Amino acid sequence: MAKNLYSLLLDDEVVRALDLLAVRRGMSRSALANAALAEFCAVLTPEERINRIFKSLDAYMGEKPDIIPFLVENRPTMTLKSSLEYKYRPTIRYEVELYRTPDQSGDVGELSVVFRTQSAALVEAITRFFTLWCKLENAYLTPLGRENITYTIAGGKLTRRLRPAEGLEGENFSKILGDYITLLDRLMKSYLMGEADAARIEFEYRAALRRGVGLL
Repeated sequence: MAKNLYSLLLDDEVVRALDLLAVRRGMSRSALANAALAEFCAVLTPEERINRIFKSLDAYMGEKPDIIPFLVENRPTMTLKSSLEYKYRPTIRYEVELYRTPDQSGDVGELSVVFRTQSAALVEAITRFFTLWCKLENAYLTPLGRENITYTIAGGKLTRRLRPAEGLEGENFSKILGDYITLLDRLMKSYLMGEADAARIEFEYRAALRRGVGLL
């Protein structure tokens, strides 16, 4: 949905009220005006679509005890946090970014997994897990039609592009994404805590795929 510059004549009182509400909501004047007009005209903007997805994801993940969602409305990103049962309980942060429109490859956004730790040994173990995870996804998702997944691994951080097979239908996509994050979180913790080796992670991953979890 393209945006262009338009001129409107508005009452000063309306603009003052608009600016005040925009500040409260953390939006620009133009963004709030666009949202208000879109709602009045029953037009679903990319920003409102993202809001709906994140609200659904927030509600869905709020039912899970191990991962805490942090929702700030009117933002293209959402953060979820988990912690590892390790020395000093390092934080695992999941950052979801959704694009206004899919890019040329069809990707609709990206998921980043970020660790906050000063332990070189833990960073090394995290990197091994991320490498294993990418290898498993490429091996098992390619035959299912999900090819050319873009990954970046650096400094204890994994970034992965998202391309749902069924599109961005609100609650459905939120559940698919929530289940994927939950699976990744559970298997990563098992690996890092020494409870599961690479073979066990592969077994658990294949079992999840058979249940339809992880198809992104």
